[in-house]
Amino acid sequence: MSVYEKESRKIRTMVLTALLMALILVLTFATKIPIPASQGYIHLGDCMIFMAVIVLGRKYGTIAAAVGSALADIMGGYGDVSGAVFGALLAGIVENMIVMLNINTNYSQAVQGVIIVLAVAFNVYNNRKSAGLIKPRKKKAELAPQQEG
Repeated sequence: MSVYEKESRKIRTMVLTALLMALILVLTFATKIPIPASQGYIHLGDCMIFMAVIVLGRKYGTIAAAVGSALADIMGGYGDVSGAVFGALLAGIVENMIVMLNINTNYSQAVQGVIIVLAVAFNVYNNRKSAGLIKPRKKKAELAPQQEG
């Protein structure tokens, strides 16, 4: 493979990644069907996410999906830049720690997956608590009947 072919392939991959990223953003942002039970929404961007992975492969398809979906969430008011930056920093720190501790790098994806699941669970809990769907627990002193005397 010549240098020209390698550069051409890189540019083609970059352009396709950016195009699919933009399509994911548009289809996610333009078609929102709200789901009251989960406070989320269904959208056509999911179809484009699968298409991006099929066309680009796992690595670049994941990048297109993550950036396109994140931009749609930020534009739609569901996320903020500080949360995205914090998540990226946390992922980088975990990745570096795994490399520095000479742990098999295959575990880094599992560890990052657990961190993401915990972060999502914490976020859902906080959203439901602030919406009043979760009642605070009463203390034992409040539960005991008071005696007059």
